[in-house]
Amino acid sequence: MKSPLFKFLFSIPLFLLITGVGKLTAQDTTPQISYSKQCLQMLKLSSDKMIFTKDKTEKPVKAIFIINPQKRTLDFSISENGKSSAMRKTEITDMNCTINPDFTQGKIVYSIIESNNDGTYSANEVLLEATPTGLYFSNNIDSINNKVLFVLKKE
Repeated sequence: MKSPLFKFLFSIPLFLLITGVGKLTAQDTTPQISYSKQCLQMLKLSSDKMIFTKDKTEKPVKAIFIINPQKRTLDFSISENGKSSAMRKTEITDMNCTINPDFTQGKIVYSIIESNNDGTYSANEVLLEATPTGLYFSNNIDSINNKVLFVLKKE
């Protein structure tokens, strides 16, 4: 007959073995995506106009976009008619980056979550696109026929 002390001491290593194996199987094995240097750098961008591609009209604005992928933030402010606008904060939940190091070709699609005034949240995708003629930021990744584009300058 085994003593209660023996049963207790025998059960401790067994418990540790089971919980240790459980922790090993519960570890996140999702591979981390490695992004190139230009994809991870903080960008401060500004624009003095937005273009509505549907009817090809332009509207003067003062827009600022601050993108910090390492902190997972995309903050922006868009002021019209000289009225100041508060900086809106969004969280970057994912990104797809194919932009080249000198920002003349490629794009970055940011998946973001934004807090609404009523306490709800909205998910969206926005696009930073580089072309030989410049940088453009748009409110969605849909067809060029129905977008709001911001012509950007790096600061």
